[in-house]
Amino acid sequence: MLLFFLICWLGFWANVLAGYPLAGTIRLNLFPLYGLAAGGGWLLGNLEVHRQRRFQRGSFGASDPLPRATRRRLFFLNLLAPAGVLFLVWSLAPRTLRVAFPMASTYAAAILVLFFLVPVSLRRVFPPK
Repeated sequence: MLLFFLICWLGFWANVLAGYPLAGTIRLNLFPLYGLAAGGGWLLGNLEVHRQRRFQRGSFGASDPLPRATRRRLFFLNLLAPAGVLFLVWSLAPRTLRVAFPMASTYAAAILVLFFLVPVSLRRVFPPK
């Protein structure tokens, strides 16, 4: 999954820096972009909670749980890598829409982070049964 997110970031930066003509390849409005951000953030946040619980128990094949510094690095990687999908999708949008709403991809990334952090911050409030 991480490889997919890195490929999305690569596609976005190839569009920005090298000027590959991706604009206008999909018909996109703002509502589906923000819906993708909210749904993706919620899903990936719940997966992160599940992953953190498994890391703390050491149930990924290792007898000892992962060190806290390694878990923190993986958390930030899992938080920032999925935003590449949103930036790539936004770079595929028609140029007129991108010019009219230049900050839409940043707002979508903020929505993704917000919906990602809700289940992560509530994982101690509702422990597993």
